[in-house]
Amino acid sequence: MNMKIVTFSDTRTNVKIKKRGYLIGENLAITPANKEKTLWEIFNVKTGKLAVKAEFRCVNQLTSLANEMSKMYADYWPILEVEPGVNIPLVTRYTVPNGLEMYEKIQQYEEQGIVDAG
Repeated sequence: MNMKIVTFSDTRTNVKIKKRGYLIGENLAITPANKEKTLWEIFNVKTGKLAVKAEFRCVNQLTSLANEMSKMYADYWPILEVEPGVNIPLVTRYTVPNGLEMYEKIQQYEEQGIVDAG
């Protein structure tokens, strides 16, 4: 599988940090969370913020989630260009097909913090 590498700014702090990751769709990227590449994160490349506030041990699981999110919220990503703080899964949980299930899945991952495979 050929994936495009993208560089973007991590804007979680006031210090500008450049990140590199694998682009998923037009708005998301998966990137290592540590130097050992044992944990991975998913970022919105336009806002530089985490799309899911959790770290994943399984790259395949994270890639699958990122692909699902990229397709599910495709019409909603432009909102972040005007209002970068909007929680797209929260706002759209009742308006997109399977939105509530995706929102609950993301909530579960965020509660876990570090997500193991499965």
